Amino acid sequence: MKQITLRSIPDEVKKTVQKEAEKKEAEKEKQAKIKEQNCALAHSQLDTLKNATRIATYDAQGNHSYMDDDARNQQVSQAEADVSQYCN
Repeated sequence: MKQITLRSIPDEVKKTVQKEAEKKEAEKEKQAKIKEQNCALAHSQLDTLKNATRIATYDAQGNHSYMDDDARNQQVSQAEADVSQYCN
């Protein structure tokens, strides 16, 4: 068993603090990468909604239908909100 003396406490504390800082930095980088991916997806979704001539949707039974203008406008609004959230 390691005996802790008054002189060894600062080194142990420094190591602990450094490890915690490294963990926080790694988590920050991970979150930034996720945000960047979400931004790219949001832009892609918005581009598709604005530029596609017709958009097909599928229900739980696999039947497809085409998105009407109201549904499309709602999806465009949501995609714009996603771009604002993830790309700033």
